[in-house]
Amino acid sequence: MQGNTREDERRRKRKGACLAAAAMTVLVLLYVGLLVVLIRGEENLFFDGILLVYIAGGLAVIIGVGLALKQRFAEISRGEEEEAKKY
Repeated sequence: MQGNTREDERRRKRKGACLAAAAMTVLVLLYVGLLVVLIRGEENLFFDGILLVYIAGGLAVIIGVGLALKQRFAEISRGEEEEAKKY
């Protein structure tokens, strides 16, 4: 019975991590989409360059969120939190 409880706890933690990653990704995609709309309406190359830097930063955040989610899944499957609670 206790083994099932641990699996339920891990499933809950994975779900929470996915929801947080999804929320952050949606927010950054909205931000990047807004910047793309601004670029399409602007003809100033300097302004376009600045917006492209911000777009690249947003895409880097999305990649970082994905990598952090992958790392969090690994921590959950290894049970690192349960081990840390012992100390």
